[in-house]
Amino acid sequence: MIPITQVTREYVQVNSEGYRINSSHWNCSIDQSVVDSILLLRDEFNLGYGTLGKVFNLPRGTIAKIIKGRIRCQTPDRWKTVYKTRTSYRKT
Repeated sequence: MIPITQVTREYVQVNSEGYRINSSHWNCSIDQSVVDSILLLRDEFNLGYGTLGKVFNLPRGTIAKIIKGRIRCQTPDRWKTVYKTRTSYRKT
């Protein structure tokens, strides 16, 4: 079997300390577009936490933390390049 190694690049958002943030974080479960939509609907229509939670199928507490800026409130300082390698084997 012949090993084939493929190297790909991924660009991730990091804060000033170099840690991954927002959708680039490895444990992220809420997409950044959803967070932006939550903040937009709250500003434009003044919807409550419970209503937004039902619309986006998220707990009311999570919606409250997003709006109050306790989670997902960091802005990226720079972009970091992460190299990923994948090896597959081909039969001759």
